[in-house]
Amino acid sequence: MADKFKRLGLLPILVSNLYSLYGVLFLNWSVADLFFWFWCEFVLAGMTTFVLMQFWLRGQKIHPKSITGMGTFLFMFGFLLILFYATLFAAMAYRGEWGSWNRFPEFMLDKKIGLVAMILSFAAFLGMTLAKRDYGSEDSNRIVLQYGRRAWVVLGLYAILMFHYHFTGARSLNLSRAYLKGMGVILIALKLVAEAGLFDRFFKRRRLNQQEFQ
Repeated sequence: MADKFKRLGLLPILVSNLYSLYGVLFLNWSVADLFFWFWCEFVLAGMTTFVLMQFWLRGQKIHPKSITGMGTFLFMFGFLLILFYATLFAAMAYRGEWGSWNRFPEFMLDKKIGLVAMILSFAAFLGMTLAKRDYGSEDSNRIVLQYGRRAWVVLGLYAILMFHYHFTGARSLNLSRAYLKGMGVILIALKLVAEAGLFDRFFKRRRLNQQEFQ
């Protein structure tokens, strides 16, 4: 059962990454498409993590309500803060490439099937996790890991762009084609690094600290 649950956790990762690869190779996706797709990944991962975190916190009788409430507040604060920057980057790419918000329906035409498939993959992951009787901290950490990898991609992109912004002394947003292409390359590189597990060490340290505290 544990091995099956681990494999199920790979489903959203495979669907989101394989469809984005399909979009680039066969649907001529641009930088705006990639950023919008990643935004959808981040939102779905965050929503799934929030639901399962609440399920786990309320199922653990050892945690007082104050800790449960604090955990919920901290997660929502972090999620909304990172969501702000993820939305900002997606809007920058969309505005820079299309120049008009009126073309969003056309922008969505080739993504409906992929979005449905990704939503179903997260829903299956959520449903099977909630149905697991021996759901524990390791399962919770594995779920948070999916959200955390995407969160670190946003934070890494923000750090790189802010460094470049201050280093060059720019006073306005650069929405040129070359700059947007650079943003797309950085996004793909950070996603590859995150999926390879480079950022997982931060979560391993957190789990070790929790074990030592307990």
